[in-house]
Amino acid sequence: MARTVMCRLCGRDLEPHRRPGSSVYCRRCVARADREVAKTASEDYRECGRTFPTRTRSIHYCSDACRAGAARRARAETQRKRDADPEKRALRLARTRTWAAARRAKERGRGGRPNA
Repeated sequence: MARTVMCRLCGRDLEPHRRPGSSVYCRRCVARADREVAKTASEDYRECGRTFPTRTRSIHYCSDACRAGAARRARAETQRKRDADPEKRALRLARTRTWAAARRAKERGRGGRPNA
């Protein structure tokens, strides 16, 4: 005999079709539960600041453009912090010069750095 549980919204007994311990609603209450969750779980977009209803807290951007803008800003901030340290800035510039010289040599047909 299957174990019965109580619907979390209306209190009616039903047989669970999900894992034990997960939220269980009857077929009639599922839509109502989704609406309630959407009302209570709203999130502000981190990039553009708009508020929107969501079922999960893992969505932080309204579009790929907002996500790309946030990634661009994060890269710029990381670069700014890296360039604030003179030693790290000198290392980055030396690596860039070495990479550029190897690329120029490869384009001229002199080989350069072998492919890994």
